[in-house]
Amino acid sequence: MAIVLIVSRTQMANGICVGGINEDTSKLIRIHDDRGRNLALDAPYQIGDRWEMFVEKAWNARLLPHVEDMQTTPIRKINNVGYVGIVNYIETHSFGQQFICGKLQNTFEGCLHLNGTQNFINDERIPSFSTQFWIADKDLIHKEFYGKHYYVYNNDANILQTFTIAEFKKNISLGHDILIKQNIHTGQLYMVYGINQRGAVNGTEVPKHPVISLIQDEGGQSYIVHEEGNLCKKEIRIKFVGYQDIVDRIPQGTIIRLSLANWWDKNGSDENRCYLQLSGWYI
Repeated sequence: MAIVLIVSRTQMANGICVGGINEDTSKLIRIHDDRGRNLALDAPYQIGDRWEMFVEKAWNARLLPHVEDMQTTPIRKINNVGYVGIVNYIETHSFGQQFICGKLQNTFEGCLHLNGTQNFINDERIPSFSTQFWIADKDLIHKEFYGKHYYVYNNDANILQTFTIAEFKKNISLGHDILIKQNIHTGQLYMVYGINQRGAVNGTEVPKHPVISLIQDEGGQSYIVHEEGNLCKKEIRIKFVGYQDIVDRIPQGTIIRLSLANWWDKNGSDENRCYLQLSGWYI
């Protein structure tokens, strides 16, 4: 028997994913039914609920990093402590590496690959868990693309060199014009000179006074077009899969719940990945 604090409800293709904390052990868990199946949409668990239930490792628990799968039998709902109660519990208990403050790239034991909307782990490095709490080092800004909701984390980049358009055309692109195009699937702007894509554009609009910077970040060196005078940033878009009402901004200092989706070969590339998701926040 355990007491479980419900901390998230997220969307799935079939059913709903409910996350919790086992208060007896302070372990993060995913709640399945008593046969190890995903929960139905009408599952009674709401964020902030505290339930008394039987909890055991799911017989069909998935491989790493999804160690949180538990099959459960509910006994009774005790009370609901709301978001304030969740924050109080998180701040007064230890979760090890599953609760960190700081840069996004330090979450999930540093195993994430971060690049626009392609934010994932693969089998090169697998963290020891698939859910965690995070306090970001900056605000997260809401953006909607093709009916899907994302929260943008602007990842600091080290600027190696900056060019005006004329300088870039003369010295780098060998006379080719600089073209800005849009990816029809993601809405992301990118830079082309010559035949192939050569770089990204910071933001979702063409800068009014553009310059081009050569940057160094965790993905290596790349060119980014950005507004003159603004620090060059790289947009990391984290897909929101929860049921909370959308807010325009999740302020720095807010406790956020992140999760990794199931293993999936998205593009038929023979590389399975677990994509990063934002499950919720506690304000």
